[in-house]
Amino acid sequence: MRAIHGNVSGLADLWKTSDMRSLLTGDAEALADAVEFDFKTAGGAAAKMEQPSPERLADVKYQRKIEFLLFNLRDASARIDRDVGAAVGLSAGFSFGDGD
Repeated sequence: MRAIHGNVSGLADLWKTSDMRSLLTGDAEALADAVEFDFKTAGGAAAKMEQPSPERLADVKYQRKIEFLLFNLRDASARIDRDVGAAVGLSAGFSFGDGD
């Protein structure tokens, strides 16, 4: 899963380099910790996974690893889009996901 690991690492670097944490104050700082945890966990999981193959994709253990990876990526995405947006005062119609 080298490509996935590379993408997750890139997202984590973007989060850190853009210094989104600095926009979050008080209790909202925990959101930055959660996003960073999700990226670290997803990146670690992807780094340990073997490249997919038809045999691996049919294996229930491998499918669970993919589900774990997806869970962490979806959680990071939801936190950034929903929670971080609200914490920095963006209105309900704003979405980080659509390039605004």
